[in-house]
Amino acid sequence: MINKYVIEFIIYSFFGWCWESILSIVKNGKWEARGFLIGPICPIYGISIIIGYILLQYLPKLIESNFIYLSVFCFIVSAIIEYITSWLLEKLFNAVWWDYKDIPLNINGRISLFTSIGFGVAGSIIILYLIPYTKNLISLIDKNLLEIIAYIIIILVSIDTTLTVNELVDINTKITSAENSFNNKMSELVEQILDKPNLLKKYTILKIKSFKYPMNIMETANNKLKMIKDIIKNKND
Repeated sequence: MINKYVIEFIIYSFFGWCWESILSIVKNGKWEARGFLIGPICPIYGISIIIGYILLQYLPKLIESNFIYLSVFCFIVSAIIEYITSWLLEKLFNAVWWDYKDIPLNINGRISLFTSIGFGVAGSIIILYLIPYTKNLISLIDKNLLEIIAYIIIILVSIDTTLTVNELVDINTKITSAENSFNNKMSELVEQILDKPNLLKKYTILKIKSFKYPMNIMETANNKLKMIKDIIKNKND
């Protein structure tokens, strides 16, 4: 059972990555890397679908058989998972992977009414049509081969996750280190100026002198202009 869920997870995560990539091309006119991991998967899609499908087994059959009820159910599940995932990523890595603040009726930019409705409808379609097809396809695979594939998927996703987390942590560490270095140098500079009044005085005098020469030039020009006016006046007289 676990092996089947692992394979279903990678399939739905890949479909989610494809969907995000298509949206990026349509919206921005170019392809952009989507998702949290390096590889071509968006785990939030796979996790949401698997969790939603498992929870659905413990609810009345009426929900699964009615498209409206099923859409509402998927709407709630996707909104909760998306909000928690956004919050965790921001707290762990101090980064934002998506932001709905420009969309009306959003909550802290993590989820929005319109996107959650879209996920709710999409989730219903996946549960009703894609999941049965996927399960039938997986059932055709030999159990031993299924187990091997599941182990390979777990290893690859674990490696991808480790590399991604290490890279993000390394970036955050470098940013923090650069920021601290800059703050320390600025503090040292201010302390040197405050501890050495003469240095501050010299700096101030230098600034004043830099304005002295332009003032002298203007004064000389004004004197010459006055002399020319006096000469003209005397000739007229």
